[in-house]
Amino acid sequence: MDKKKIYQPSEILIGGHLFTIEYKKMTDFGDIDVDKRIISIRKNLPKETTLDTILHEALHACLSLSGLGFLIDNDNFEEALVRAIENLVVPTFKREHLNYIASLT
Repeated sequence: MDKKKIYQPSEILIGGHLFTIEYKKMTDFGDIDVDKRIISIRKNLPKETTLDTILHEALHACLSLSGLGFLIDNDNFEEALVRAIENLVVPTFKREHLNYIASLT
């Protein structure tokens, strides 16, 4: 019996910086520690939700690494900005990646 492959990358390169991705029991879908270069993702999320969450946290990393994070001193504003980007820009690229994810099953 074949096990279903799961989408669980262990790392991602963001702006030339390698971030480790860890999967753990947590309330939020994801979180990021930019200083430690660690993205935490809730265990056992569906594949597409895992991808969405990794991309969301990667956008937070982009803001921080670019220096723009220093201009944003309001967590709600940063979250709104990240969600705007993820809902307007990410779908442009996501389709190709989802084809890859679908091939894992």
